[in-house]
Amino acid sequence: MDGPKPEKVAIAQDDRRQRAVAEACGLIYSDKRQGIDSWHPLGPPVEVKGPTKKKITTDRDFGRKTIEKLRGQFFLAGFCRNLADGTEITEIWAFHPDDLEEWLKGHEKYFDECDEMIAMARGFLRAGGAEPDFIKKLLSFASRGMKKNNPTIGINYVRKHGTRLAQPYPESFTDFVRRRPLRPGDIETGVCILDVGDVPDASNPVSDIPGTEGSLADAA
Repeated sequence: MDGPKPEKVAIAQDDRRQRAVAEACGLIYSDKRQGIDSWHPLGPPVEVKGPTKKKITTDRDFGRKTIEKLRGQFFLAGFCRNLADGTEITEIWAFHPDDLEEWLKGHEKYFDECDEMIAMARGFLRAGGAEPDFIKKLLSFASRGMKKNNPTIGINYVRKHGTRLAQPYPESFTDFVRRRPLRPGDIETGVCILDVGDVPDASNPVSDIPGTEGSLADAA
């Protein structure tokens, strides 16, 4: 009998790693493949990734909705190794939406250019200024460009903008959440954010959590 298909195995491994990262940080993990990955006990939603390489994949159908989603959640990347009997987590990095904004704006600019191309093509078509077949091909090309296949966040961006969590991870990430709360007006999920009390100024994305010194360990 044939074994499981490679794609299904990869999905199962991805889910296993993401669950391991979420549980290591004390999150409430969702079993659903779509929507919110997990929640912090204080309330805010958290996107969780478990990469095995020095880059973080994001979404196979990355588009404007993905950008909107990432602007309303915390983001955790736990660099992992797949083991025969489970998952080894080497490091975990946390991101506030503000930390991802530079990366998100770069992709948003690409989608804006696709919008401009579509508007221009439609204008030419209405004015009869170009061959209809050419315009239809241009529209098709621009429309396909409105989604990207798994754009990645590179390790240099992680090191520059992320905060490496110290162990114990639940306490470290809770400290991060308290210091840098989400803005309720930016949250699109309807999740109720609990009162976490007074927090210091979180405008500086540089890590100030004790024990976060060091660089990313080599991942398998």
